[in-house]
Amino acid sequence: MRRSTAGRPAATRKRSGGANTSVGTAFPDGIPVTIQPVTVGGRGRPVLDFELPQRYYDWSFIMAHFPAPTRSVETLVPVEGLEPVQIVPGLAVISLAAFEYRQMATLSAYNEVAIMVPVRYRPSPNIPLLPLLCPDEYDVGFWVHPLPVDTQEACDVGVQVWGLPKVVAKITFEDVGWMRRCQLEEDGQHVLTLSAAMGETRLESRRFYAYSVLNGRLLKALVDTRAQYHAWSVPGGASVTLGTHQIARTLRELFLQTTAFAGLFAFTAKSRLHPGDLVEVVQTAATGASAR
Repeated sequence: MRRSTAGRPAATRKRSGGANTSVGTAFPDGIPVTIQPVTVGGRGRPVLDFELPQRYYDWSFIMAHFPAPTRSVETLVPVEGLEPVQIVPGLAVISLAAFEYRQMATLSAYNEVAIMVPVRYRPSPNIPLLPLLCPDEYDVGFWVHPLPVDTQEACDVGVQVWGLPKVVAKITFEDVGWMRRCQLEEDGQHVLTLSAAMGETRLESRRFYAYSVLNGRLLKALVDTRAQYHAWSVPGGASVTLGTHQIARTLRELFLQTTAFAGLFAFTAKSRLHPGDLVEVVQTAATGASAR
């Protein structure tokens, strides 16, 4: 069956003019939130009272890790000090993830595809493999390359609040047996199709970090999650088919292998997306936008 934004449950919206405190106590509630006004749809359009941290009450995703030469992957990370995590010396990782966000505190439902590089900030030394196996112990985060979403609202919020490289695209999902597929199209062109295995899950808490650059400031944002996760580390559990769009051509030029060596699946999840913490003021012109 195919699913798109049509027919998905609407978010519960809360709008106010100042600081607010979440009412519930169960995760992801139980923490104070503040309001940041975000203009949605361009100048003169409605202002969304966006809550931070943003609470995500229901979502699912697939994520897979694909090998690629370190020298190629380094070209995707324009910020000095962020170093790609390597499997072995000379071989790094590009992570592809596809999300179905069904209910949030102040956002409508949307889909998202992330093309990311697992990185560490100024590691000494930048040892291979272990950071991939124990990301919390080695402070691993993700540098996001392009981050397509399928609503203008989600795009505007990501760009204005975190400086994330979001664009609006067409994103659809299809489940075939124990395999979930996500197809990404942009400007009428096929970008990629990500296919990943689902499996038996167990309840876990996991933390993820996203790096971005906003107004010359390198930010690190925490995403803390609780989900029914299925993790796998058997080569062949996921694959990617690249299309004709410029993003696909860029991935081909990086010599990205199209069979993943590890990945993660969540059938149902909750999370909190926090404001970005300042890491440093950067001297690069990078804004997190992808090269096209």
